[in-house]
Amino acid sequence: MKEKAFVALAACCIATTSLAQDSWLMKVRMKSGEVKEIPCNDVEEITFDKKEVSTYYADVKATNTYNIYYGTVKDNIAAYTIHLCDGNLSKGGLPTEINKHDIRLTVMAAASKNADKAALPAGTYSLVENVGEAGIYRKQSVYIETNKVNDAGQVDGFLDSLKMCTLNVEQKADGTYQLLVEGELREHGRIRFAYDGNLTFVNKAQGESYNSITENVAFAPKSMSGRYVRATDNYCDYALSFLNCEVDGEGFIVGAGDYINLVLLTKYAVPMDINTIVGTYDVVMPVGGAVYEQGKYIGGMMYKRSGRLYPMGSFYKVFDGEGYEAYGFFSGGSITVTLDNGNITFKGNWTTPEGKAVTMNYTTDASGIIDQSGGQGNAKEDNGNAPRSLNGATPDRRLHINDIENADSPIFMMKR
Repeated sequence: MKEKAFVALAACCIATTSLAQDSWLMKVRMKSGEVKEIPCNDVEEITFDKKEVSTYYADVKATNTYNIYYGTVKDNIAAYTIHLCDGNLSKGGLPTEINKHDIRLTVMAAASKNADKAALPAGTYSLVENVGEAGIYRKQSVYIETNKVNDAGQVDGFLDSLKMCTLNVEQKADGTYQLLVEGELREHGRIRFAYDGNLTFVNKAQGESYNSITENVAFAPKSMSGRYVRATDNYCDYALSFLNCEVDGEGFIVGAGDYINLVLLTKYAVPMDINTIVGTYDVVMPVGGAVYEQGKYIGGMMYKRSGRLYPMGSFYKVFDGEGYEAYGFFSGGSITVTLDNGNITFKGNWTTPEGKAVTMNYTTDASGIIDQSGGQGNAKEDNGNAPRSLNGATPDRRLHINDIENADSPIFMMKR
């Protein structure tokens, strides 16, 4: 609200100059001690405006973008990942300078007809929890701020998840975009990002190919997580992930690294009896006519759904944190599991279709495997043709450690 007021001295000054034509000087003393002098002859009126105090933790006018189009993920819904920043961005969408602010949003919207010229549809988007509906996919969206330089001399900072968020997208007649993001962070409060300019997308819609590992791998994991589930009425699964990468406090993979996804079939036992995991497992490939039974591990391969490729089964994956990734799908070899006083040891020796070897010898606490067999209701019918343990991890997407085993959603975002 605007409020008008006249300073007594200024009023007297103006009145005197108009009547007597004397030369008056208004002096304003600042809190710093500085005195500012204003000739009254130059003053017509004085107004006081109430200054609006920003209630935003970060109110950002974005100047740079880095955007990726991942193509259709379900029905006609596609994934568009946009990065808006007030500084320069790396190829992975991270700020390269200190004291910069970056918002990364994965927007689920109607697929573009031409993936090489992808265009984000106009409209207003809010947070959603599922990839099958239009909106901002919360699990793949994050606020990034750089506020320090680490001991290695690299720009560093923090990330914060979105509690609330809306994105308004307007495409102008000249083809440029006007974007407005308003939201609330879980830890730091309200944010606003505004952007006006071009919005071009890198086409990373998956096609028919993927990178395979080119060397033998002696894999040495740092940690393991897993779950035990009732797969059918005939057998149960141990879905395990062995990680050689950093995981933050929220459970998201950070940076470069590699991991192994492993699916072991064991005798039917509900609730979980950890002793059922002991034994040596040979491969069964997830193809038509396969016989799934205890003592087998599900081999790895790419599975195509809605025009996209997804890894499934047991495999090794390596990624550099900047977009490159390669797979070693297990099509041969075996894995032996032993137990000793609560410790569990995995000795694996696998081969890939390209003839590369992947080995692992790892001991850890068996308590890292969680029993989820009790809350599943009726087990599904045994379907030898059904894809199993679908892992939808893709580069530049935020990948949660649980999603490696659960693989409930077709896409995830890696947080780097």
